[in-house]
Amino acid sequence: MFRGTWDYSVDDRGRIPIPPRYRPLFEKGGVLVDGSEGCLELYTEQDYAERSVEIQQIADTTADGRRIHRYFYGTAREVELDRQGRILVPQNLRDAAAIDGGVVVMGRGRVLELWNRERWERENEVVREQYSPALERRSQGQPG
Repeated sequence: MFRGTWDYSVDDRGRIPIPPRYRPLFEKGGVLVDGSEGCLELYTEQDYAERSVEIQQIADTTADGRRIHRYFYGTAREVELDRQGRILVPQNLRDAAAIDGGVVVMGRGRVLELWNRERWERENEVVREQYSPALERRSQGQPG
């Protein structure tokens, strides 16, 4: 389970460090996906396969289902760690997430999120404001 937040920078070749404690989980590579909220999502191969099973449960017989499948599979890129524990993020994914300098790597359970630092600061303010009310609604059985 990924948890914690790290502040890094993307280098001029598009490489981003992975937190040292999690590098062993990516020794055989990982899968990077364009996230739905302005960040990138980095999965281990195993977690990507498990998430893929969940995505496959969404019927692709509707336009919404096909869009979900296209997005999840179409934006996915296999990545490998280099000797310094970095991944090379393709330009199209860096552009999609506006990653061009400061990068926040954040653990979110079974995925690492990669954020443009300024976007993360804005999102984190929203998270701080909405966390307690959302948790309270969930604990009362209401939708989040």
